[in-house]
Amino acid sequence: MIRKGFVLVVLLALVVTGVTLAQDKKAQQEVQKFKSSAEQTVKSVEKARGTLQQTLDLYNSIVNGEAKNVESSYKKLTQNTKEIEKASTSIRKQIDTMSKNAEKLFAGWEEQIGQFTSENLKATSQQQLDDAKQRYKAIKDSAAGAKEIYDPFIANLNEQIMFMGRNLSPDALAALGDEATKLNEQATALMEQVDGFLEVAHENQQAMATGGKK
Repeated sequence: MIRKGFVLVVLLALVVTGVTLAQDKKAQQEVQKFKSSAEQTVKSVEKARGTLQQTLDLYNSIVNGEAKNVESSYKKLTQNTKEIEKASTSIRKQIDTMSKNAEKLFAGWEEQIGQFTSENLKATSQQQLDDAKQRYKAIKDSAAGAKEIYDPFIANLNEQIMFMGRNLSPDALAALGDEATKLNEQATALMEQVDGFLEVAHENQQAMATGGKK
């Protein structure tokens, strides 16, 4: 899911803000593929983030005894959890696609650098490429960090949903005290990771629109 990236607009601007690549057909295609896969990934992360918040709110309303209809809220909680898991699988595939497109983009860039006869242009372009790779690595590391938090969170949530399925009485829900605290801590850490990813994405989207100036 949230490998935002989890994570996680991860546009060309995130890694090559202010850089102009040679406008040959192949380069344009590589840029467009990367841009499209990045945009789709971010949109999916944003949507999943919203579902995650709704799910946590539902969970807390049940455990805290604030839900008007416990049975109905529980049903919605299970549905939301399935949506999160489905979204996670989709986002992981989108990130894999984005990574493959980034590799092709960088490979083409490396090839282009080798074609320069000017040492100054070659050195400048190489510096820009190195900076781009560093930015992209930070994005991937952020996504990996989100995954590390997401996996135990979703496992914990599913266990508690299974527990609730047997008994939704106030006493049974009260027994979730420590587990509920742990789940909320996991959710908070996960959403902070995702929010950090999205913040970087939107900042760099603005940088792209203003020619690299934030």
